Amino acid sequence: MDEPSVWTRFRAARRGEISAASLRTYYGASLPVFELWEGIEAERRRAIAKGETPWDLSPSRQAERAYAWCAFVLQVLGNEFLDADDGFDPPTRGFLPPVTADQVSRLYAPIEGLVGLSRQAGADVNHRFQEKVAELPPWNETSPSPPAYVAGLLGAMRALQPHAGAAVASLGLEAPENATAARQFHQIRGLHAAAEAKAHYVAGIYGSDAQAGLDPRIEPSVKETIEALFDVGRLAAIPKLVQKISYSRGKRPSFPLPGDPGFDPWCLTDPRAKESKRKDREARDAILRMWDTDPDPEATLELIQAIRMAEIRRDIRPAEERGKRIGPFQRCPWSTVYEVDRMVALPGEVLLPATWFALDIRFINGPFERHLHIGRFLNGEGRI
Repeated sequence: MDEPSVWTRFRAARRGEISAASLRTYYGASLPVFELWEGIEAERRRAIAKGETPWDLSPSRQAERAYAWCAFVLQVLGNEFLDADDGFDPPTRGFLPPVTADQVSRLYAPIEGLVGLSRQAGADVNHRFQEKVAELPPWNETSPSPPAYVAGLLGAMRALQPHAGAAVASLGLEAPENATAARQFHQIRGLHAAAEAKAHYVAGIYGSDAQAGLDPRIEPSVKETIEALFDVGRLAAIPKLVQKISYSRGKRPSFPLPGDPGFDPWCLTDPRAKESKRKDREARDAILRMWDTDPDPEATLELIQAIRMAEIRRDIRPAEERGKRIGPFQRCPWSTVYEVDRMVALPGEVLLPATWFALDIRFINGPFERHLHIGRFLNGEGRI
């Protein structure tokens, strides 16, 4: 890049922007990262042709792929932030707002170490994955973010989508015969499908022109999509990480299983209804019967965990009608009725803003069934 002119420096100084020269050095060092990742993708294509999957790899080879993916994602993110800022603000080309400079610095800093670890894992059969170094650095929480910052996020999201899809394809077309591996297979594919749904929704708003009416309110959704794509790539390399990663964004609600110490049979119930239902003998009998007939209580708890995580992220909130909270839902387990504020992917559903839903479980006069009841509600009564 040419040396910035005096006027460029003057404009940047007036805006409080700082030089991107040192960060451009990392941008120029992209080639080794991209070559590493191209080698991993070529190896994956050969493995697919042979019918091999990540479950056939040694732990060290799995780690090699995971480190390479992390380095690739961080390089793409950093590069897209720099390109977006140049495109949005040519008069101060070569300078960055502090929020963008800080974010790009966080992204570029771990890359060299990740590339080295990937090479090491590929050569050392005894290497074990160092999970803590293969993380996505924290986002900058300055609000509102500059438009170029949001555009950089969008560009990175679009760039990562095909690579995450290729990584998921390496899992194979059918689930493995091993029950644990099969569960991991379906969870990873489900996480990827949810991330793709959110990515297509956000991208569809702006098409190919991120500068046209860019709305900073989409920033949380784009960040969450990138986080999900990042996780999917790691999981496609090391599938056993799925339980650790699925709820790694924020504090994971913890629910012991039935029969475990501390299990609360009312954990699905709207907190406002718990006390009254506990005093109701029929309600107590119903809740115990529900858990007794549940063929897969772990799946039920995973669903409520996903719902609670969405509430923690503020994707959803308890629904209100004319300023008054709705619910609980009409039948056992008397769950909270929610309204979606930001598009959210929950197990089996992708819900759009303004959607109302509640966890619905049916276990009387038929087979056990758990799903999200979607529609309008009045004092807990469903009305589609």
